[in-house]
Amino acid sequence: MNFETLHLCNAKHQKDKDEYIQLIKEDDAVVYYSENMNNTQYNILKKLCPNNPIYFVIDNNNHKLDTITYKEWLNLVNLYKKTFTWK
Repeated sequence: MNFETLHLCNAKHQKDKDEYIQLIKEDDAVVYYSENMNNTQYNILKKLCPNNPIYFVIDNNNHKLDTITYKEWLNLVNLYKKTFTWK
C-alpha cells in the first residue's frame, strides 16, 4: 500500500473544510485532533471522507469515542511521505 499524505486537522478550527476535503487523495488519511468532541461532531467528521482512513485524537474523550493514542499518531506521521496541516 502506498501511503501518500497524512492530513492533520484541528476539528474545532475548520473554516474552509470543503476546500480542504478536495485535497484528500485516494492514498491519503486524516487525523482530526480536538480537546473534546461529542458523538454528533465525531460522526459528521467521519462521513466527510468515507473512502479514506480517518483517525481521531481527543484529549478529553468523555464520550468514549474511538480514538488513537499520541504514540499511534506519531507512528502514522512516520508512515506517510508527507503531512499537511489544516488550520
